[in-house]
Amino acid sequence: MTTEQPGNQFARRLLAHLRQSPLLHFILLGIGIFILAHWHDNSEAAAARTIIVDSDLTEYLENLYTVQFGLVPDQTTRDTLISNYLREEVLYREALRQGLAEKDEIIRRRLIQKMQFLLEDAQIPAEPEPAVLLAWYQNHESDYVPPARVSFTHVYFSIENSQPEMAGKRAESMLAAAATVEPAPPRGDRFALDSQYQNLTPLAARQLFGQTPFVDALFTLPVGVWSGPLQSGFGLHLIKIDARDTPQSPGFTFLQNRVLADWQTQASADALANTLATLQARYTVVHKP
Repeated sequence: MTTEQPGNQFARRLLAHLRQSPLLHFILLGIGIFILAHWHDNSEAAAARTIIVDSDLTEYLENLYTVQFGLVPDQTTRDTLISNYLREEVLYREALRQGLAEKDEIIRRRLIQKMQFLLEDAQIPAEPEPAVLLAWYQNHESDYVPPARVSFTHVYFSIENSQPEMAGKRAESMLAAAATVEPAPPRGDRFALDSQYQNLTPLAARQLFGQTPFVDALFTLPVGVWSGPLQSGFGLHLIKIDARDTPQSPGFTFLQNRVLADWQTQASADALANTLATLQARYTVVHKP
């Protein structure tokens, strides 16, 4: 019978002890994780330093050149395109590696715009059923009515050259005279703009005279008689409506293509808003004082 050497017995007992030691297991696991992380970092670094030039990239560069210049690139031009791409790609990756894109408002806005464009392209709705489109038109019919237009003559009374009460009395006196004399005697003050206007829309009138009682009255006063005085952003006015056109909607059949385009625009906007809400719900917003 062979007697086991004392050194072998000690080694065997040590290995048995180590196999049952949680500390050893923890150390070995840590070493394994370190090696794996190091390998992963090296793999990522190697991938970041690898630029692949394949047929897809070459075709993309050729198509881009053709769109820009209207010519199919020859071999020399292809080589130049690839060389330029490699130079720009190296600069781009180095800029990212050095963190140049961080806290750059221009780059941030460009990425936001590109992401929004991508989301918008994915939100193109299918064409609606005719009944759906008709119902949408009926709910928005007022949007398709052309704006009213008014032609008028006015006489201006400044409230800067005299007290407002005095300007009002002068206007009322002239209004009384206008009831018996046509046209009304031109006894107002000098006005910086015109005394007559043709075919003004509500928007154009507001741009000229402000959102004032004067503008509101243009589209409600009777035609052919002097009325007032009414105040604008300039002062007081007497107004005579010469003509007013209040058009109606041309109808769904005439406007169908436009209504469809507007429906698609609105449907896309609604879908985009829902998508953005879903994306935002994935994030936790923490407000700090």
